[in-house]
Amino acid sequence: MGWVSWVLLLPLFLLVTPAIQLGVGWVRRRRAGSRLEKERGSRVIPLILSMETVATYGIPLLRFEQLPLAEELAAAVSATAAGRPIDLVADLPPDVDLDVAPLAAALAAHKAPTTLLVPRRALTGGLTLAAVVDTIVLGPAAALAGDRPGRATPTLHAADLRTLGLHVEETLPEHLAAYLASFTPPQRPPGRMPFFISLPPATSSSRQSSDADDGVVAAAVVPDDGMARTGGRG
Repeated sequence: MGWVSWVLLLPLFLLVTPAIQLGVGWVRRRRAGSRLEKERGSRVIPLILSMETVATYGIPLLRFEQLPLAEELAAAVSATAAGRPIDLVADLPPDVDLDVAPLAAALAAHKAPTTLLVPRRALTGGLTLAAVVDTIVLGPAAALAGDRPGRATPTLHAADLRTLGLHVEETLPEHLAAYLASFTPPQRPPGRMPFFISLPPATSSSRQSSDADDGVVAAAVVPDDGMARTGGRG
């Protein structure tokens, strides 16, 4: 094969390699999710902010944050069989520009048990989701907070949630760590590695809120629209 052929094939390699890289990451994530689903006997739905990096032959080309839309997750919940439990795995930093109301409504309407798994943090919308699920499973130092980007919000741990009447457990599933490891956490500030393209983060620190005083924790946890579950499903 002559040098002309190699020159013609080089652009093809540059295009194919990133796609293969992302595909391998997706397969790894899906396998880890399948093991967790088998362990729990549930449908696992991730609400995780992750960092995706595209590189070709070690040359970084693109870095971007990836976060599923709440509407997409709500559709996944609605498409789940009525008798199948749902595990929502949440790992979100504060100030993520995400409205969890559609997802919370879908979880509240699901017939089978729903669980919120928080290995580290759910600092955007965590309290709203905690109010509508049947069980909250927290990591050793996991914390939840509300939906007010750009403002200080109450941060609650296991003991705080129990005082609000929520069912909290503190034993994480065995395969959850491997599943979480399949997502690359976002880097803030960005690392030193140079990138040709670095898309802006999926956060919004300038968005304002007209909610009530931050000290009213109960109002932040229990929505007024009737979605909250109290005392199970009866």
